[in-house]
Amino acid sequence: MEGPNNEIPNAENKPEKKELPSRLKVLVVEDQEWPKISILKAIKTNFGNFLPDFRDGGDLKMVDNERDLLTIINDPDASFDIVFLDNRILARPFDDGARPSRRISRNTSFLDMEGIEKNAFAIHEDSDNFMDADKINAYPLIGALKEKKMLVVGTSSMSERELARTGDHKPDFSITKMFSDADESLAGIKGQVLDKLIEEQKEKQ
Repeated sequence: MEGPNNEIPNAENKPEKKELPSRLKVLVVEDQEWPKISILKAIKTNFGNFLPDFRDGGDLKMVDNERDLLTIINDPDASFDIVFLDNRILARPFDDGARPSRRISRNTSFLDMEGIEKNAFAIHEDSDNFMDADKINAYPLIGALKEKKMLVVGTSSMSERELARTGDHKPDFSITKMFSDADESLAGIKGQVLDKLIEEQKEKQ
C-alpha cells in the first residue's frame, strides 16, 4: 500500500515509539505552605500515575531552604527527574517548633486533597517571623541541578522579561502556583516535560 506522496511505508519512516518513564522522582523546593500544597495538587493531578508512593520521603522530596537544597546538589547519590523550584527560598531551615502548622502538607494525606482544602484555616504562616527570615535567590542553583540531569520547572511569579535576565539560570519550564490555576498550568507543559524526560533517558543509556 502506498502512503502519502506515493511513498511505501517501511520501518524507516514509521514514527518512533516513545517509551514513557515508568516511575518518577520529584523534588519540590518551596518555603510557603499554600503554594506548596498548590504545587503538590498539580503534580498529583498530572503525574500521579508516575508517582505510586506519593509522599515526602517516597517518590517526593520536599525542601524549603538553601542549606538542604545544597546538600542534595552535593550528594552524588541524590537524583530526581523533575525539580519544582521557587526563586526565593529560606536560607536555612525555619524553627519548626515555632510554627507547627507549617508542616500540614507533610502530615496530611496527599490522597485527601479535599481534606487539606477544608482545613485550610489550620495553615498559619506566622507572617512576622517568616517575613523576617533570611531569604536567598535559588535560581542561580539551576545550573547545578541541570548538571545532575534534573529537569527544572520554575514556580516563581517572575515575568518572561525577568526570566530572560536570568540567562543561564532560566528553568526549563515555568508554571504558576496559584491554587486555582496550577493544575491547568502544569497540564499545559506535561507533554513537553515527558518528551524531555524521554530524551534524557536515552542519553543516559
